Amino acid sequence: MDVNALKQSPESYNGREVHVAGEIVALRKIFTRNNDPMGVIQLEDWHDSAGMIEVVLFPRIWSQVMALVESEELTAFEEGEVVKIAGKFDVSRGDPQIICER
Repeated sequence: MDVNALKQSPESYNGREVHVAGEIVALRKIFTRNNDPMGVIQLEDWHDSAGMIEVVLFPRIWSQVMALVESEELTAFEEGEVVKIAGKFDVSRGDPQIICER
């Protein structure tokens, strides 16, 4: 699914599972109130009508991704890397975003 399709009618996708692929153009590691690490990335697709969307990786998913990096099953998770994301589309906080599940 193309990121711009999600942005054109975001309410119709709210809560639905989506799969997107793109380049990580920004990555922020943040901490919850319990001091658990999590991440927020800006993902850009490469379609002619390229768009960006925020992807939230809550602590459980963040730790799974970091474990993959440590085991070298995933070479890196940083800006410039191309990734495929599966998650739930969410507009409850205003701007469209994806809550990463895989």
